[in-house]
Parts: sequence; C-alpha cells; structure tokens
Amino acid sequence: MPNTEQDAWIGRVLNISRQLAGGPPPGALQSAASVKLKLATARTPAPMRFASVEGRAIWRDAREAVDAQFAGLQKQLQTAGDDALLQIAQQGLPALTKRLGTEMLIALTEVDTVPPERAAEARAKALKAIGDYRQFLQTDGLVRLLDANPFGAEVSIAATLGGALDRLQQAMAGSK
Repeated sequence: MPNTEQDAWIGRVLNISRQLAGGPPPGALQSAASVKLKLATARTPAPMRFASVEGRAIWRDAREAVDAQFAGLQKQLQTAGDDALLQIAQQGLPALTKRLGTEMLIALTEVDTVPPERAAEARAKALKAIGDYRQFLQTDGLVRLLDANPFGAEVSIAATLGGALDRLQQAMAGSK
C-alpha cells in the first residue's frame, strides 16, 4: 500500500516530483525507493609484487640508518669551523646523492604498480637505478671521506646502502 508521506519525502530529497509532469503516480516513489540497487564494488587491486614491496622496505631501512649516522656527523661538521664541511652539513645527504635516491624510489614503486605487460620494463628500470646508485657509491670521493671521517662518528654510507643494493638486486632477479 503506497504511503504518500514517504513518497513526498523521497520526492523532496531526490527532487523527483518536479521532474515528473503532474507529480508521480501514487506509490511510484515508494516502488522506486524499494528497488535494491547493486552498487559497483571496488575493483580488486592487482596482487602486490613481493620484490618491490620488500625492496622499498629494504631501501627505506637502509636510508634511515644512513640518515641517522649522518645526523651524528652533521653536528660535528657544523662546529668544525670549516666552510666546506659546513656546506656538506647544511646540504645533507640528498644533495650528496644527486637525485639517485628519488630515482630509486620511483623505480621500485613502478615495479609494484605497473600492469603485468610492463613488469619487465619496470624491473629493468629498477636494476638500472640500482646499478647507477652502486656506481655512485663506488666512485664518489665524498662518500669515502664521510665513511672515514676523522670525527669519530660511525658512518657507513657505502656499506649500508651497498648492502641494501645487493638485496634489492636479488629481489628484482627473483620477481620475474
């Protein structure tokens, strides 16, 4: 049995009564309101690729360890009385790594988020980022100087990040 009070309320809420010439027929709004709508369910996300998820954690942990080490050295560099050391302290590690850390995170994220048909391309990009970072650690004189600093601060940029790069490379090789 139609309920005109419910029909009127639904009509006001949905602004239906103005759209229908002469108003809705009795019970029409109640019938429409009683229709069960099937809402679209959220698309199931693609399964996560273990290598990049684990890779991002590996990289994050290594970077946090190096950042903590550098923070201890940074205080000593700031008070050493040398302009070059002060500049290194003020610029921090992001300036030292010259965008390589950002490129690494982008590459690791892409491995995890690209569609399957682009997975090999994303892994190749990640492996290139790993190689570029490894090359930087092996050749940058400032990394070696900071690791062997005379201030007694324990800093192991090359060893810490190099170990993470080894693990990342193994993870990428196993994610095919």
